[in-house]
Amino acid sequence: MATVFELAERMDEVIAGLDNEISNILNEVEPIIVEQQKERLFQGKYVSGNEIIPEYKPYTIFVKHYLKSPTQPTDRVTLKDTGDFYNQIFAAQLGNEVLIDSGDEKSGMLKEKYEKGGESLFGFTEDNVLQNYAITTPMLTDYTKRITGLP
Repeated sequence: MATVFELAERMDEVIAGLDNEISNILNEVEPIIVEQQKERLFQGKYVSGNEIIPEYKPYTIFVKHYLKSPTQPTDRVTLKDTGDFYNQIFAAQLGNEVLIDSGDEKSGMLKEKYEKGGESLFGFTEDNVLQNYAITTPMLTDYTKRITGLP
């Protein structure tokens, strides 16, 4: 059994490696975060749960439905046309924050058009936070146990 002094040293080691471990965990759960974003956007919802506005214009509905893909929904804004925007959604650590965005060249234009009145296209809903907490807490606990040797 470790002494209090040894445990304190191990906790210092846990803290010293925490940024790196959080980065590793984020890399591991990024596919989950990306899928959460895609699912919500396809439902036509902002992070807040409100519907994405403005609605598609009649010309956009015509193009999406008749020229590009008749299976694409046009009753809500999904921001999924060619799939490039969706396929390049990512999550990355930016300091103490998680940056969620799309690497697609249209990302800036789409955010400028649709992110009005404090609404966000990317981020965590309350359900996302709870789901991600349930996934990452055991990972952080395992990391702490591994470093400290505690059961």
